[in-house]
Amino acid sequence: MFLAIALCGCDGEDAGDIPPGPDIGFRNGNLVQVTRVGKITWNSMTLNDAEFRAFLRRDAALPPGAGPLWVEFDPDAPPKRVRFVRREVIKSGLCEQKRCVEGKWGAERPVIN
Repeated sequence: MFLAIALCGCDGEDAGDIPPGPDIGFRNGNLVQVTRVGKITWNSMTLNDAEFRAFLRRDAALPPGAGPLWVEFDPDAPPKRVRFVRREVIKSGLCEQKRCVEGKWGAERPVIN
């Protein structure tokens, strides 16, 4: 019984998994972050839930070979918001296209000037 609850979360909504990405190196594509207060940003722009879904649809409609969508979660982000974002990213079809990846929060990345 405990195992089923741990895998699905307390509210019974199984969000699924986003494949992990490398913790080092350059990152191309778009970046979605969920902060400790549950705020969703897309390339540093704050989005509400409807805008987030619209951005996902637009990104998923790009041609094959478009960059991936990187998703990062603050370790203290509300679990319900984390599940919401994971569920929406997976539902968008980006993971089926092999264009979703979960990055590590706060990982240092090289910068090109």
